[in-house]
Amino acid sequence: MKFIPLLLTLLAGMTLQVQAEAIYKWRDATGKYQYTEVPPPSGDFEVLNEPLAPSEDPNKVMEKLRNQVDEAEKAREETEKKEQEKEKAQNENNDRAALIAKNCDVAKGNVKALESDQPVVRTDAQGNRIVLSGEERQKALQQARKDMDYYCKP
Repeated sequence: MKFIPLLLTLLAGMTLQVQAEAIYKWRDATGKYQYTEVPPPSGDFEVLNEPLAPSEDPNKVMEKLRNQVDEAEKAREETEKKEQEKEKAQNENNDRAALIAKNCDVAKGNVKALESDQPVVRTDAQGNRIVLSGEERQKALQQARKDMDYYCKP
């Protein structure tokens, strides 16, 4: 039973050693002892317990931190890349939609021109302007209607 006080003293000492900060003992101007976690502004003091060194090797800890930073940077880059790809796909979709809308307008204009009574001309390979015959006009009108159905569908 005599070893219980000794055991308690040892345990108390171990708990003080586990603390992360040092405890300082010093006398103030009135001669009273002060116990603080920061050293006194001036004068002599005694360190009651030294902070423990990290349990892990600092180089290993730094390596872990570097790895975490590298992983976070890779994740950020991947996220940026995905966002850029998404934005590029969206822009391509917008461009395609604009092109389809333009083709729809052209097809509507062609149908309107071909259905009118006005003469319709085309340019041949040599750059000569040729007025469409009735049969050519009907073929062009059929094609323009197909184009309109394709490009102007809702």
